[in-house]
Amino acid sequence: MALSLINVGTTANDGTGDPLRTAFQTVNTAIAAVDRLRLANIAAMTALTKATLTDGDIAYVDAYATDGDNGGGKFYWDASSSATAAQGIVAASDEAGTGRWIRQFNGPVDVRYCGAVVSPTVSTTACAAAHTYAEVNGLAVYYPEGTWLRASQTISTNGATVFGAGKSVTTIKLTDTTNNYVFYATGVDDMEFRDFSIDGNKANNATISQGFRIEGASNRLQIVDVEAYNCRNSGISLAGTGANARIVRCRMETCAQPGMVTSGWTDSLVSQCEFYDNDQSGLQISGASHRWRVEGCTADSNGNTTAGAGITISTSDFVTVANCVARDNASSHGIQFGLSDDCVSVGNTCTGNGISGLDFFTCLRGRSFGDYSASNSVRGLEVDTTSTDFLGVGFVGFSNTDVDISIFRTANARLISVSGDVRIWDSANLASATINDGGSGYDNGSHTATLVGGTSATAAQFTVTVSGGAVTSVDAITVAGDYWTLPADGATVTGITGSTGALFDMTWTGENSNTCAGITIDGGMDGDTLNIVSGAAANVRISNLKTATVTDPGSHLVSAVACESTNLPFKNASLQNSWVVDTRAIYYKDASGIVHIEGRIKSGTTTDLTLLFTLDAGFRPANTEYFLCTVSGGTGNVYIQADGAVTILNGFNATWSTLNGISFRAE
Repeated sequence: MALSLINVGTTANDGTGDPLRTAFQTVNTAIAAVDRLRLANIAAMTALTKATLTDGDIAYVDAYATDGDNGGGKFYWDASSSATAAQGIVAASDEAGTGRWIRQFNGPVDVRYCGAVVSPTVSTTACAAAHTYAEVNGLAVYYPEGTWLRASQTISTNGATVFGAGKSVTTIKLTDTTNNYVFYATGVDDMEFRDFSIDGNKANNATISQGFRIEGASNRLQIVDVEAYNCRNSGISLAGTGANARIVRCRMETCAQPGMVTSGWTDSLVSQCEFYDNDQSGLQISGASHRWRVEGCTADSNGNTTAGAGITISTSDFVTVANCVARDNASSHGIQFGLSDDCVSVGNTCTGNGISGLDFFTCLRGRSFGDYSASNSVRGLEVDTTSTDFLGVGFVGFSNTDVDISIFRTANARLISVSGDVRIWDSANLASATINDGGSGYDNGSHTATLVGGTSATAAQFTVTVSGGAVTSVDAITVAGDYWTLPADGATVTGITGSTGALFDMTWTGENSNTCAGITIDGGMDGDTLNIVSGAAANVRISNLKTATVTDPGSHLVSAVACESTNLPFKNASLQNSWVVDTRAIYYKDASGIVHIEGRIKSGTTTDLTLLFTLDAGFRPANTEYFLCTVSGGTGNVYIQADGAVTILNGFNATWSTLNGISFRAE
């Protein structure tokens, strides 16, 4: 309906304008017309008869349905429109035919426009309507402050954007018994989600409740400033062949599976995210994912029910984890790279974890630069189980329960300027146990015995049968153990209730297998200990270890360059024919494979061709070598044969004779 204007005349008081009464009648008519289109809700608007409307009329609606639901707004009447109705946005008259009320707004689609109201009301239909209209028209969807209770929403259109009023300000909560995903998409590009929280409501969704499930070839996904918690599955799950995801400043917590998991995605980033109190890993990158970068994240108190690292990289490659904190993940490692190649750990801090701070398990070309690992329940850094070509630079390990740096069954590892005790080792596993002495006075029945003695990461266990108070049989090995020094035969056990006295002999697998090879340590380790376990390694080389203490009972060290001699594992010569040490009598091999003999001896037989001592294999010349030595009152000569025999040629003196200056290339 068209409104009239008041004629106010040409100039003041010229007598040409409307009379006062006429003017007020015009005002009243306008007020009545406007009030006629000031409506309580959308239903009242669509109930207006078309005959009372004029094309272009503007209606002001107070609410979508009930006062205070914030779903009202301004609507324009298009008398000729036959546009498809869209809940709360494009509304047809209750009368059939053409004519539509079209909501006037700029920017995103507020879910309240379509009738959504805050919890405890379920707004599944309204939210779905908002998403449908937004996707068709290239608009974003906005969830305002409050908790919005709904079922799963599938995103189907490239470029879809969903945002809220902020983490913990806007919460989207999965309805009871939905058993589905809060957001799902497959093969959709350029999606963006930001500024809201997701409550997976796992207590009331028994099989599935997941924040995001993005599958297929979905590319350029962005999830920013989002929190996903309380999910039956993961807060964020990416699967398929997607690429270029950006997960930034998100928090995943109290999920029953990993806080975030990806399988197969490539060229993606996780930055400044938090993973807290999830039952499995905090973050898991797996399933042949490639070229991920994880930076500035915190993984804290994960792995509550299943052994899962704070950050797990599994069966993936070219993954970099940088400047992250992994702490108090009680059942596993802080950060673990497993079966993953060409991965890098840079500047990470790992403390208080249930196994080790940082672990490279069966990895090729793993790298650690400037990582710090302290007060973990087992080890600071583990490089283990057929890993190859590892490089560690500037690693610092401190106060880890077992050892700070563990090199286990690894080939071609190099440590440069590291700090912390190092063990290079292999392990043996219990193959069988036999009864040495059955003991007496035990409780009859079946028992689980735990082996005592040796040094191990895990003690071996086996079941036994007791009859007549004595152990009569060993029935099964239940835990093979993981030993780098073995218990002697006649070992005792714990766990058999009753008396004492049972003793056992063992056979082992994996003993002295020399599975570590080509290990190099250059610099660092000030005041620390290097333990090269007997039978564990071949071709260990060290250099520039000034104050480290080195033990090498198996003679695996092949060179030591610019190291303090008092701290190296030199061989002590086993002197023969009454010769004894005056100062020392040692030999060792440097980085070039040159054997050096040092010391001064006395009091032995000086007859020509007298044997002084024999060099161990690996420290012998290929052919007989001859050397001049300084002795009391002059000089003498020795010769060394290919069988290692060091023998007086002539001129030795029992007062004292030196061995200094003898060197040759080993066979």
